[in-house]
Amino acid sequence: MGLWWNTTALPSEVVEVASSLIVHSHRGGIDWPRTLARATQKHAQGIRAAVVTTNLDHGNTTPRQFDQLRTLLRENQLDIEVELAIELNLRTDLFDRIARASMLAGPLNRRFAFLRVSPTNFMPIAPVVETLKRMGLQTVLISPERCSWLRSQPDEWERFKRAKTRIRISTSSLSYDAADPGCDRFTKKLLRCGQVHCVGFDQSNQSSASDWPEDQMQSASDVGKKLRRLVGPSRARAILTDNAQIFMDGTRSTASVLQSA
Repeated sequence: MGLWWNTTALPSEVVEVASSLIVHSHRGGIDWPRTLARATQKHAQGIRAAVVTTNLDHGNTTPRQFDQLRTLLRENQLDIEVELAIELNLRTDLFDRIARASMLAGPLNRRFAFLRVSPTNFMPIAPVVETLKRMGLQTVLISPERCSWLRSQPDEWERFKRAKTRIRISTSSLSYDAADPGCDRFTKKLLRCGQVHCVGFDQSNQSSASDWPEDQMQSASDVGKKLRRLVGPSRARAILTDNAQIFMDGTRSTASVLQSA
């Protein structure tokens, strides 16, 4: 995958990390028609590769069904390269769930721990990240910028940096939100400090009758423009493609991934 930049170029390919491409029905299975609609939308946004995440509560998302997803994309001529990962929440049985995830999802969950940070979290996360590093896992924090408590803990962010934690922000955090005015300011601060590694276009994984209204859709071009304005074309390219590409590369060892972070 490649991307060519000049002063006016926009990203033609985006690697989305922790993608909500798979849509689950209310019964717990995969809603294939809505998954196809979601994939079509993401392709139109400019997404050409994605780490598609599910969680252990959706036990029906097996590797076999993931192969069905790849077939669905291919048959509908949607050129999106996908890899499967299981994302985890901070809870008391986290380490047991990490072990289960590595058995179910395979390579990515044996090298990375995808941790989604709740906006209402008020517990330290750095000790967990450091423990995971000692276990040989690199942590990917999903949407930590949306947690108001974590934003006020500079020591946590310093420890994340020392542990080579990868930060995945939501593209929605790049826009002002009246309900959370500190989020976009903090996101811009992270970007300027070089602590943002990849992006995700957050959407619900649950099927809904009113999925994805047009006025809430953010294209890769929109996100690319915002990132280039904030951090310049080189860093924007890294966030949108280069950094996240290691998740799509199944041949790298954990050591080389850690060294390249």
